[in-house]
Amino acid sequence: MSYDGTNSVVLCKPKTGRTHQIRVHLQYLGFPIINDPIYNHPAWGEERFKVGRCTRGLGEVVDQISKQFLQTKDEQKQIMKESLASMSEAPAVDGDRYAPSCVECIKPLPDPNPQSLFIYLHALSYKGPDWEFKTNMPAWAN
Repeated sequence: MSYDGTNSVVLCKPKTGRTHQIRVHLQYLGFPIINDPIYNHPAWGEERFKVGRCTRGLGEVVDQISKQFLQTKDEQKQIMKESLASMSEAPAVDGDRYAPSCVECIKPLPDPNPQSLFIYLHALSYKGPDWEFKTNMPAWAN
């Protein structure tokens, strides 16, 4: 759809499967989404930008990404404990606890920071048998 000399905006229309497959296939083609915290993570190695290549095994990549997401600074843990403990109805919280494990890789689910909850992936439309949703291009795509 557009190219600025470094980055491209592409149009993808998944026929089957889950929408995260767009992320997987773009990485496999050597063009991961710029700010994708999983499929454009340095843990995949420099070869992640070459078609179908990865210099590291999946287990190693999952371990490295999990460690990064699960690292929380001590001061952040303390702030979280104090904030939650100050709520009258909230019990004290152990800052080292995380959400349950991922059903696919059995790794603890991270509590991501707000910046990692947003990637440059946008659905212009969704369509079902009796409904359709359309929206405009986001500002970052222009």
